[in-house]
Amino acid sequence: MNCRKKIFISWIGCLVLILFGAAKAQDWNNLTLEECTKYAVQNNPKVQASFYKFEAAMEAVTRVSGLPDPVVSFGVFVSPVETRVGPQQAKISLMQMFPWFGTLGAKSKVQTSQAELAYQEFLENQLEVELELKQTYFLMAQTEAFKTLEYENLGILNSFKKLTTGRLKNAQGSMSDVIRTGILYDQSVLDHKKYALQIELLVLQLKKIMNVADTIPFNISAELPPIQGTPIDATDSTLKEHPSIKKWTLKMDQSEANKVLIKKQGLPQLGLGLDYMIIGKRNDVSVPDNGKNAFMPMMSMSLPIFRKKYKTRMKENEQMKKSFEKSRNEARNNLFFELQKAQVQQQMSWLELETNQEQIDKTRQTMKLLLSAYSNGAVAFDEVLRTNQGLLNLKRARIKAITDKQMAKIEIESLTSNPMDYEK
Repeated sequence: MNCRKKIFISWIGCLVLILFGAAKAQDWNNLTLEECTKYAVQNNPKVQASFYKFEAAMEAVTRVSGLPDPVVSFGVFVSPVETRVGPQQAKISLMQMFPWFGTLGAKSKVQTSQAELAYQEFLENQLEVELELKQTYFLMAQTEAFKTLEYENLGILNSFKKLTTGRLKNAQGSMSDVIRTGILYDQSVLDHKKYALQIELLVLQLKKIMNVADTIPFNISAELPPIQGTPIDATDSTLKEHPSIKKWTLKMDQSEANKVLIKKQGLPQLGLGLDYMIIGKRNDVSVPDNGKNAFMPMMSMSLPIFRKKYKTRMKENEQMKKSFEKSRNEARNNLFFELQKAQVQQQMSWLELETNQEQIDKTRQTMKLLLSAYSNGAVAFDEVLRTNQGLLNLKRARIKAITDKQMAKIEIESLTSNPMDYEK
């Protein structure tokens, strides 16, 4: 990775860190989907953890590109060795090893690839959190719509109760009509309460994704989008930039960099050092430089003659590269299947919506005719109840189709788009 790319990634990291650390008073009333998504990406523990992992990998680039620590040793002669200028009493040695030329650069390139890989994992987690939050949001919107629909149905059933009770008083109806209407009314009340509980559970799930405390009051109006536009058309060519695929490409690149590093590590290391010998004075004779300490420059070189371990590492690296290539193919196939599945779901939802409204309109007309006929005693009340239930099911199906269409849309966007880009 060149210097410009390093600076760019570091800048991105600093920007995200600023976003993480920007603690502002949050208004938890009437939150929009965009606000929830932005807050979740900035505060979700999974995303934050992967970001700090990326930061650690960036710091490691400096660590691996440094020289090994020098070695200082000190020794004392138990039995001093006599020399011409005096007995050797102690010795201090300093040695610095230098890897073969290009080894440190190869290490830096491997670690830089690791940092790029950590960054792609960070982006992957960001996309996952965005998708999970949007899916939860639209499930909540669907449940809210079901709840509203059930409330409307309660009003309809209540009018049925009045109608059947009135006909019973006039000796034109039967008690069974009143009882059946009451049973359906009670069931509708139960369903309405269930939807309310499901909404509470989905709110808790949103809080978990956004890393918001359970005790904080949370008010969000989840609404399904209007039916408009056309189905999104996407191809597999748009998947190549997805982090789930790019991370395997980076692992393959890292294997290539590691191959160069293994070759470099299989070459000798050079060492430069200095010995400083402390020499005592001779008392038995007077000589020039009597007791003068000595300096001795040194050079050493490692001999990597045991080649089997380097050959084994090279084979291991090649096998891992093949594994990464297969994993990349699998990731591409899985993403392509998910993309196709989302597109099929999108098309099915559009087909459902194209015919559903017409069915609802016709069923409403039928309901009006049946109510009029029942008031005149021309049809049994069972027909009215069945038609009303059919109308209710059609309305539920429409809500479900709108939700499925939106779920498919956000799935396609997640597979083919980059993570959210924020500006302060």
